Amino acid sequence: MKSLYYLLTLSVFGLFFACDDNSTESDHQDTHVHTHVVLNFSGAFGASALSLNTNYTTSASDTVQFTTLKFFVSEIALIDSFGAAHPIGSIHLVDFSAADYTADGKFSLELEADPGFYRGLKFNVGVPFSENHKNAATQAAPLGASSGMYWPWNPGYIFHKIEGKTDSAGKAINFGWHVGEDSRNLTVMFASLSGTTKTSFTVESGKDNAFNVTADYSKLFDTGLNPSTKLSPKNNVSERIHHVGPKNLADRIYANTSLIFSRQ
Repeated sequence: MKSLYYLLTLSVFGLFFACDDNSTESDHQDTHVHTHVVLNFSGAFGASALSLNTNYTTSASDTVQFTTLKFFVSEIALIDSFGAAHPIGSIHLVDFSAADYTADGKFSLELEADPGFYRGLKFNVGVPFSENHKNAATQAAPLGASSGMYWPWNPGYIFHKIEGKTDSAGKAINFGWHVGEDSRNLTVMFASLSGTTKTSFTVESGKDNAFNVTADYSKLFDTGLNPSTKLSPKNNVSERIHHVGPKNLADRIYANTSLIFSRQ
């Protein structure tokens, strides 16, 4: 009888540990099923959709048109209810001259995320420090010297390239602002832990999950080097060109670009 009890006890313990081993293995398996997320960027100038080589009137009454508008987007992440970031993208180059933008007014980044409820989304306009200082000749697209976003004389990437023309007394005057350097890696946050937030975003399996962002370049001109005046490349020579060098214009354009993004 004691032998039978002993065998039954061993069997029960064996069954317990077998079940425990299986559940432990299951706990460490990735049970998440990633689903499709599209991050769309649309350009605007005030109430108008943005197109390159099209005239717009700024808040300083300058007539401007853009010939180049592109920027790096990196460190894309969804923000959960605890404030934790869940990365869903690497490094991408948004280019408003690309065929898919000119076709429908949107530049789309195809991403993958875990289904669930999120408080919003964040991204950086820039290149992470670790990638910004590598040899561009060895980096794959969208990075690399062929991106047209690299300063060979000041190793590092242009994070946001803005080029265009303004009409001054019937003469076309070029302007160009190339924002870069690590201190100007811009974080754009569309997330709040407040219960009344309008930034919430639900990722659902089997559905078209789109997060739409507008870049309104009219706001770029609302503040000049003198904060009490508007940015006016037409009238102010000191506000026309920035590559690398004087920091005041670079910092002003950086500050102004921080205001152009909004969620649709």
